Amino acid sequence: MTKPYSQIYEIPSKFRKDDARARLRLARLFGNLPADSASIGKEIELKLGIKVVSSGPMSIYVDWEKRFKELELTDIFDIIFIDKTIGHKYGKDKEFIYDVNQIFDERHLDYTVDVNGTVHPRVDQIFTAETNQLIKHLNREEHSSAIAHVNSALDFLTAKDSDNRASIRSVFDAVENLYKQKFGVTHVNSKTIDKDLTNFLAETYAAGSVELRSSEKLRVSFKEWVNSAHNYRHEAGKPEPSQPPEEIAITLISQGFSFVRWLAYLAR
Repeated sequence: MTKPYSQIYEIPSKFRKDDARARLRLARLFGNLPADSASIGKEIELKLGIKVVSSGPMSIYVDWEKRFKELELTDIFDIIFIDKTIGHKYGKDKEFIYDVNQIFDERHLDYTVDVNGTVHPRVDQIFTAETNQLIKHLNREEHSSAIAHVNSALDFLTAKDSDNRASIRSVFDAVENLYKQKFGVTHVNSKTIDKDLTNFLAETYAAGSVELRSSEKLRVSFKEWVNSAHNYRHEAGKPEPSQPPEEIAITLISQGFSFVRWLAYLAR
């Protein structure tokens, strides 16, 4: 299937956070749902407390185009979730999700919708499976601080005005929290990793074994990750480190989550 000119040749260098044309297309999509707008609007107001229904001389209705121009984008995302459940009543939920994702894709928006109707930032899809598994392994009382740091990292990363530097710092805090609990040190750095983690791995795995060789490679990678993340905690000559570009931030955060999970395993 061919595409319009703009979808082929006017692709932005980065995904958009908002877009007037996407809002209009979503408004038209909502207007085509197999239920009258008043019923949908009442459901939205009941479930979300977002004012969408208007009163006319003869009836009540929802002016989707007007509302979608005015509403915060996060409110529209919540409405998408509610409208997915409404579409389910009419056997249209899969079609609705497909259409919303198509709008997001064609307008190059930085969001996607899952099968349940929940909107996620695109980058969040990279972390979803990993973070779900991560939280499962951080389910002990002593892990509560680490979980809080992981959640903060995700909040900073997926906020409307994302803060990649703060997200990296939060991942580092989660790593440091687990490392300090395990080894009783004040800080995590190259020196403590070379000493404490090296000794621990040597005591855990048999000498000369594949497990020891592999875990030693992980230890070296972990040390390099700590050194790399340090650049966004303290930058020489500047009161505050600069914001990392997205490609560096996503890589550091993703790797950091993996090391958080690894440390949680080692602490068992």
